[in-house]
Amino acid sequence: MTIRHRIVVRLSKLAVVGTLLFGTGSALYLLKLNQLTSILEVNKNIGALRGASQIDQIAIMNSLKEAVRACDLSNRTTCTEFLNLLVLAKNGALNYKIVLLSTLGVQDDSPIIRQIADYVEQVDLIPKRLFGRSLAEVSTNDGRMYDSYFNTVRNVPTGSNYLTMQYLDIKNKLSTLHDNLNISLNENFAFTRTSTVAAEQEVFIWLYFIIIAELAIFLFVSTSDLLINNSNPDDGFEFTCSKIQPKVIPLAASVTFGIISMALSQVLLLRQTTDTLIGNCREHNRTSIALLARVENLTISSQQLLEIDNVVEQPLYCSNYNSDIPRLLLNREYLSSLESEEVKEKLKQNYLNNADGFNSLQKQRSRDTTIVTMGVLIFNVLSLLTLAIFLRASSKEIG
Repeated sequence: MTIRHRIVVRLSKLAVVGTLLFGTGSALYLLKLNQLTSILEVNKNIGALRGASQIDQIAIMNSLKEAVRACDLSNRTTCTEFLNLLVLAKNGALNYKIVLLSTLGVQDDSPIIRQIADYVEQVDLIPKRLFGRSLAEVSTNDGRMYDSYFNTVRNVPTGSNYLTMQYLDIKNKLSTLHDNLNISLNENFAFTRTSTVAAEQEVFIWLYFIIIAELAIFLFVSTSDLLINNSNPDDGFEFTCSKIQPKVIPLAASVTFGIISMALSQVLLLRQTTDTLIGNCREHNRTSIALLARVENLTISSQQLLEIDNVVEQPLYCSNYNSDIPRLLLNREYLSSLESEEVKEKLKQNYLNNADGFNSLQKQRSRDTTIVTMGVLIFNVLSLLTLAIFLRASSKEIG
């Protein structure tokens, strides 16, 4: 067996092993990327649900207190707002249940789901105790909520004390529900934040592995091809490094262009993975903006605003991508001493800065990706062109 033959055989075996490793690595990379995407989605939903839960508690209880004052049981039509708020409280709890079951994977028989079901049932019974019909029996008439409802209810006990008792009852139940919901979400949030860091590291480990493996396989195969073709007929077709055969020059150029094209393709794969993380950061910022819009017209303290901002805080990895974004240095102790409207403005400005920064970053990355894609196409064409020249030179030897 000639030296050339032995080297080519060894390189071929390395290429086969590398191909198997590359296939395994690619499958694991896709699996880890899918896991990371799922964790990021759960993480975002937990933050949104935590923020929405706090806002609902503040909004419903503040408005419910005013609605109770306005509600005169002897004139039941003054209680429309009170019923509306009960419907909001009930629907909000049902939405929590849907998110917990569908997104967070909470079991249907878990304590928090059972508590939500009990809370919904209790809220539904409040108007039944007051007006003789539950919320489930409320109907609409030409889109006018509760017109038919108030026409069919029976007489009820009068007096503000009775209504106040119902208000205090729902207040206690709502507070307990949200406390337990936050405990459950905090446990999930702590877990997903830890899982996010681990999943992100695993994704990039396997990504770099398949990048190195693919480039190595290409080099093994290309080197074998060069050794096979760089043979000297005068020496019994033994390969030589001291003298390059003329036909090998375009082949070497084709291999070089191919390596460059493949390297640029790996850059695109890396950028696609990074875009997944940046997209999640943008989603977190959109959630913060949406939650801030919900409290725009609410009577809310500065401390409550900062608590809502804290529960939808962006993941730590987002700082890797928004480091160049102009941000206000928000001192929470200082902000808590300001009026709530001032805090809203400062938080709003920060969210908008983030949004503008991520938009600019995305545009720049899109332009860079276009350039890299053009590079892949150009070097592919050059590789094929020089390969065609090599094949033409090889065909002359065949005759």
